[in-house]
Amino acid sequence: MSSASSTVMRFCFVRLRQELAAQRDELCAKLRDELTAACAPHPVWTGVPGDDSAIRWDLAVTISLPDLAAWERLAGAPALAAIMDRLDGAAEVLKTWTFAQR
Repeated sequence: MSSASSTVMRFCFVRLRQELAAQRDELCAKLRDELTAACAPHPVWTGVPGDDSAIRWDLAVTISLPDLAAWERLAGAPALAAIMDRLDGAAEVLKTWTFAQR
């Protein structure tokens, strides 16, 4: 892995607990609002499956940051940690990855 500075994208995919799956559109909108506030000024995108290839996931989140150091600072913010803790509590499965643009 290169440590060169570049734009990074933090991806999060969530399979909600069965009892919450029917609320995914509402949860997606709430998550977008919360993350937009907590991650400002970094762009946040939230979504739900757009076709059958994504159907195993209920929610997707992407946060765009200028570099890995910015992600590391944001990841330590109490507001983001609280949101992610709540999301983890609602999730049957939660996967996250960070990718760097090259």
